[in-house]
Amino acid sequence: MRLLIALSFLALTLPAWAQLYPSSSLDISEEEAQMLFSDLKNENAKMEEKSECFERAHMWALHAERIHQITMEKVYLFFTYKFQMKHVVTGGILNRPFTWWFHVAPAVRVNGELWVMDATFTNKAMPLQEWTGSLMKNPEICQELNEPQDYVIDRNSTNVYRNVENAKHQCYFTTAPKSVYMPLEIGFYEDKGMKYKTPMEPATDWRPATFNWALKSYKSKHRKATRQALGF
Repeated sequence: MRLLIALSFLALTLPAWAQLYPSSSLDISEEEAQMLFSDLKNENAKMEEKSECFERAHMWALHAERIHQITMEKVYLFFTYKFQMKHVVTGGILNRPFTWWFHVAPAVRVNGELWVMDATFTNKAMPLQEWTGSLMKNPEICQELNEPQDYVIDRNSTNVYRNVENAKHQCYFTTAPKSVYMPLEIGFYEDKGMKYKTPMEPATDWRPATFNWALKSYKSKHRKATRQALGF
């Protein structure tokens, strides 16, 4: 009885975010991780240049599971206006701020450590913070989200680009199950500022609807073969 009471107390005192998405990927060797990454890089070559990161991440994770029997999870990055202002896009009459507010890629565990496979923007599988640093012109540690509101407050603290110095960090991250398709399923959405709504429990397996949406990341000539290979 005392053990049950102690466990119940521990559950109440743990951050809700940590309980929501426990580790869900396979632990493999670094060699296996790099071999898988090479295959995902080949898949990336079949994809449309203007495909969305969440579409690609979904297809890579599904490919890893169906072709290699390797279960992946996803890592979502959420950026503040501080990040966007440090990544100004040049060209045209005026320079303009970068417009990403999130990015996602699939990941595995290598000896217990989270390694990310971003086959579009990197050339190898790499530890989480090495990956986040590779996306920043002025790298800093990307903060793990213990409470969703931490990101919401930081994102909204600057009044868009007017007071960027108010932002504490450039980015935040959280892991999510393989089947989570977009930030809205985690609870984040833009509506006159960043918002958060406690999400429903995510689906535990692949869904035909999200597969069909994500399949559009492939060039049309590769879609039929990809559908057949992945069993959809």
